Amino acid sequence: MLGCLNGHVAVVWVLLKDLRVNVTLGDLDQCTPLWLASYNGRHEVIECLIASGRDLGDINKQGWDSGLERDCTALEIARENNQTEVVSLLQRFRTNPMKTRHEIRVRLGVLDELAAYLFALTIFSL
Repeated sequence: MLGCLNGHVAVVWVLLKDLRVNVTLGDLDQCTPLWLASYNGRHEVIECLIASGRDLGDINKQGWDSGLERDCTALEIARENNQTEVVSLLQRFRTNPMKTRHEIRVRLGVLDELAAYLFALTIFSL
């Protein structure tokens, strides 16, 4: 939660490798890691969450924002805070999650299981 809130990409990457880490769990206000990253415009962290392949399950889940005094989704809170990169990223992910995840993985150099297998076959066949 703190890594997502404060934009600590390296910490988030390490934590995402541990399957015990629950990325859909909310805090006392029901704010998820995605919601907190959206609130603060941490698009790099959101890309990590998406690239991880984890079920975020909360693109439309609401969290509490005391400044707005209402529940709002990660996308809504990003809009309210004028986080244009986050809004664009979440809209793309909501529209086409597989394509968005793939594009982010390619850009970040994160190989998915099939790509890693094909890469290993290519190397060993040489």
